Amino acid sequence: MSSELMQGVALYKELLCVYYNVAESELNMGSGDVGELFQIKEDLTQPISCDIDKCKEILNKLKLVLIHLPSLDPLVPIGKKNTNELLLARHILEKGVIISIIDRDIKSFSIYMAQLILYYFDYQNILPKSESQNGIIGMYLLYLLSSNLIGDFHMMLEIISIQDQNDEYIKYVLELEQHIMDGYFYHVLTKKDDIPLHLYALFIERLYNTIRYKLADCIFASSNCISSEYACELLRFVSEKDLYQFIGEYNETKTSQGECNLLWEVRDKKIYFNNQTVHVQDLPALEVLNNTIGYATELERIV
Repeated sequence: MSSELMQGVALYKELLCVYYNVAESELNMGSGDVGELFQIKEDLTQPISCDIDKCKEILNKLKLVLIHLPSLDPLVPIGKKNTNELLLARHILEKGVIISIIDRDIKSFSIYMAQLILYYFDYQNILPKSESQNGIIGMYLLYLLSSNLIGDFHMMLEIISIQDQNDEYIKYVLELEQHIMDGYFYHVLTKKDDIPLHLYALFIERLYNTIRYKLADCIFASSNCISSEYACELLRFVSEKDLYQFIGEYNETKTSQGECNLLWEVRDKKIYFNNQTVHVQDLPALEVLNNTIGYATELERIV
């Protein structure tokens, strides 16, 4: 074992101890072999309570170690790479992904995932499949969906096997995406409590905001005025207070984008839009909204 690998293993053990709140003697490593270290299972269904700052500190040290592992050099042929070095890197990146989500650090999450995908797909013929892979890939797909990165979402889907697409963690996200494509936004907004993993919660919140902004844009385009009560129903807010907070954020976002004419104004339990729309007839609002956004999403997917 190289000195770089030994240093990485030692730091990874330290990370696991902090992550699981256990002493090194409790890591269930009988012989102390590095292979046993990689056999410690990650239960994604169980919430983790750990010292996030300490974990991040150790992760920063591990990043420096990874730079010096020979097998992580992209110029080294796959056949000459050391599998223990690759497995160590994969386990470190997986912990980085989970810790980033717990810390609600989306930027770090995306950086870790950009590296981790290499180990899941490029090295799939020389590394055993990670038990956490489908759950983490599901998180990444949900991140892409919640960020409205539809093109990246479908590019990612192209490299996922049909078998894995039927896994419960990935299938859940694919069904959400299908509902969005079909324009069933109202249905998506009712599925907040059905997430298969607690780690999905962060991206479900982001997805809801993305959908609400799309719905808000369509409400704005199709009407001059709407009651606060009906707006709460359409946007799935439990109280008018939440609705008014959203309106403030919506106005702020649109103003920052230079769309100052897209402001909403609340008066007498009604919301008025500065969109100069002239109504000719009454239309089934929810159906029109769902269909319009569904068509737009389908066009974006095709492009």
